[in-house]
Amino acid sequence: MELGELDEAARCFSRSVELGSLIGHEWSMGYGHAKLGEVAVVRGQTVNAFAAFDTALDMLRRSGDRPHEAEALRARADCHVIAGDLTDALNTYDTALTLAINHQARRVEVEARLGAALVHALQGAVTTALELATEATEKSRVIGDPTLGTCAQCILAIIRILNDELDSAEQLITESRALATRAMPRSRVIVALADAFLTLGRGSAEDAAEQLGTIRTGSPDTPSSESWYETQVIDRLIRSKLPVDTAVQAMDPDADIRVSASGFSVGDGEWTDLSKKDLLCRFLHVLVEAQVQTPGEAIKLDALIECLWPDERMLRDAGATRVYTAVANLRRM
Repeated sequence: MELGELDEAARCFSRSVELGSLIGHEWSMGYGHAKLGEVAVVRGQTVNAFAAFDTALDMLRRSGDRPHEAEALRARADCHVIAGDLTDALNTYDTALTLAINHQARRVEVEARLGAALVHALQGAVTTALELATEATEKSRVIGDPTLGTCAQCILAIIRILNDELDSAEQLITESRALATRAMPRSRVIVALADAFLTLGRGSAEDAAEQLGTIRTGSPDTPSSESWYETQVIDRLIRSKLPVDTAVQAMDPDADIRVSASGFSVGDGEWTDLSKKDLLCRFLHVLVEAQVQTPGEAIKLDALIECLWPDERMLRDAGATRVYTAVANLRRM
């Protein structure tokens, strides 16, 4: 599903739920709700997605459809990643993987391994990520789906780049590029993202940020990286490895603000140096890091208090006052 097709997809899946309800077919209703959840994940509507997955899983379990239950669990794990709940994501991927293996849902098994590999990569656990991606790639070749195979190879290439295996990663990307035809837009986006990550691995952060900005914008030949869940996560993984200022630029090349770890400028205004204002400097960094890692997601107040005043005991109201004061000071500057 591309973003421009999400409304139509949502209407089709809603119709599936309605028809299933009319004939009392729990599998149809469960599958429809699961797909509505996937649409919500791509849109970043995590609350709606979790609600849809809860309903879907309940119906699929009652209907006894274990393969589609595994698929819905895998999609729920994706939602945890978008929401930034990486521990919950890994636990849910593990459950989905076990169910998929037990009921021979081979595609879901590959997708769960790839999802878990990306989470481990986000957490810096490269060895574990490499093991999962390697096994997923091998299993995807047995299935014979070119889009799934290209996705697996590119994710494996990205993790090899993290492991400083640049030459073998480049070979995988070259093979994937040859496989990705015009009829496989999802594959083309993932290949383009892997190319950008290879550029970063070669030491060209500015060039990688420019490539990433182009991919995020999209084109007639290569849709935006916002079009699918896994491309959003790979986009996030690349941004997490870029310097703060280039990561912000990659998110929006036309943004009227420039940010680094030590200051910012707005429009044509002068550079505001925060290097001697430790609290505001850390606060700005936390805000930018959150926007780079989980765009559109609000930061919880308790998490902000812990980030800005780690290990300091205080009443929550006192912490909230400090946060709001920091917000006011940063806005004033």
